[in-house]
Amino acid sequence: MKIAIKSALMTFCITLLAIPAHAVQPVSISSGKLLTADNGTTYRSHTVNCSNNANVTISSWRSSHKWCVGQDEGRCSVRRTKMAKIACNESLWRDNSAVSQK
Repeated sequence: MKIAIKSALMTFCITLLAIPAHAVQPVSISSGKLLTADNGTTYRSHTVNCSNNANVTISSWRSSHKWCVGQDEGRCSVRRTKMAKIACNESLWRDNSAVSQK
C-alpha cells in the first residue's frame, strides 16, 4: 500500500514539473501600418511575435502614447511591453482552448 501511495505521489510531482513555469513572452514587435478607425482616429497596428510562435496584434494610439491589445481602444496601457505580454498570454489561452474543443 505504501508503495502505491509513493508511486502515485511521484507521478503527481512529475506531472507538476511538466507544466510550464513561465508565461509566454513577446520575442519581437514589428512596426505596422497606419490605419484609421471608424471614428476617424488614426492608429498604428503592430505584430508581436510570441515565444510560442504565435503572432498577435497590438495597436498604438495618440502617437504611441497609448498601447492596446488588438485593434481597438478597449484594454490599453502606456507601456508597450505590458500590452505585448498580455496579448501573447491570451494567444496561449486561445491555443489551449482550441485544442481542448477538438
